[in-house]
This record gives sequence, C-alpha cells and structure tokens, in this order.
Amino acid sequence: MKTSAGLLLATLGIGAHLLQRERHQRQHNAARLARNQLDWLTYLTTHPELAEQWKPEDLGVEEYVQLLNANKMLCALSLRHRLGFATGDALRFYADDFMSRESGRRYWRRFGALREKEVQSNHDPYGLRFNRAMNVAYTAHAKTAHQVS
Repeated sequence: MKTSAGLLLATLGIGAHLLQRERHQRQHNAARLARNQLDWLTYLTTHPELAEQWKPEDLGVEEYVQLLNANKMLCALSLRHRLGFATGDALRFYADDFMSRESGRRYWRRFGALREKEVQSNHDPYGLRFNRAMNVAYTAHAKTAHQVS
C-alpha cells in the first residue's frame, strides 16, 4: 500500500471517529437537558404552590399540573426519538398512543403551537419530525373524538 493511500485511510478513520464522538456528545447533552426538564416538571407537578407561579393566567393550577404531566410523557417520548429509539413506525405508534388519551390531546391543543415555535427557532430537525408525527396523530384523534361526542 502506498504511503499516501495509508495516510488517507488513517485520516478517514480519525474523521469518522471524531464525527462519532461529536454525535455521542450531542446525544449525551440532549439526555442531560431532558433529565433537567423532567426533574423540573416532576418538581412542579408535586409542588402545586410552585406550579401556580408558572401557570398561564387563564388556567387553574390543577389543570396546569395535569398538562405538565402530559408534557412529562411527551418529553420522554421526544428524547427517545432524538436518541434514535423511536423513529418511523415506532414514533407513529408513540404519537398515536399519546394522542389517544384526552390529556395528551388537551396538552397538544394548548401547547402544541408553542412547541412548534420552539423547534422552528432552533432549526431542530428532530423536533420538526417529532412535532409532525404528533400533529398527524392529534388531527386523527381529534376528528375521532369530535365524531364520538
């Protein structure tokens, strides 16, 4: 093997390793941020007096705590998607399951647009795919729930 070909292969190997490390670091950071978010949501749902300070003015604290619980599930599902454990059919399954619950639809109806703005402002492709799946499931279940009523 020529020295230049060997050097090229070594460079490619090092580059691939560095890309893999960067990807792993991004996933690690996403997991840590999600853990912080889940801890915060848990704290608010177990301390309604603190949730009172953060709730939108037009919501009662009990309703807000219920929506925060739905948000906890959504954050966990979003992390699964971001880490590659819920893509394609699995993501559609989770979105459908979440939106099959009235509390999931209430959460999405109230805060879905806010989540859309967040991922658009961050130019987050994972968030865009996740929200797209949630929107499709929400629309399907909202129509069904409306027809049953």
